[in-house]
Amino acid sequence: MLAVTGTNLTEFISYAGEPGSSPGQWRLPIIRPGQFLGDEFFDDDGNPTGQQWDAVVVMHPGQDSLFAMEIRDQTMMPVFRKGGIIVVSPSEKISRGDRVVVWTDDGRILIRELIRRTSQKIFLRHLNHQQAEAEIAMDHVSWIARIMWAGQ
Repeated sequence: MLAVTGTNLTEFISYAGEPGSSPGQWRLPIIRPGQFLGDEFFDDDGNPTGQQWDAVVVMHPGQDSLFAMEIRDQTMMPVFRKGGIIVVSPSEKISRGDRVVVWTDDGRILIRELIRRTSQKIFLRHLNHQQAEAEIAMDHVSWIARIMWAGQ
């Protein structure tokens, strides 16, 4: 088995451990549908803080400042389905066309596609493309994070 899997005994045994303890897995903090999110959930850069987070196990994406979110409804079909998980990086550079999570100064979380960003505003498109494009003044945006991975 060791030769076939290309692992040593210690690594092979680690796969029988707790979820998230294996070399190829990672436990990420997750936001569940309907979960109240106050300012204590995130630092100023959009990184998760505090002990009130649940966790989900995903394949290790190779970077540290990540968190996960569970999709709560079907409004983002066909891109994301209810119950799907997205992995979000507050530290990854965002570009036009990226799918992003936006945290507004009034506590709303928006999952959208970035159309463009200026020094004064961001322009966003709803993922189902059935709603009008939106623009938000940058002084009403607490942070923007890039969606790095999605799964059902």
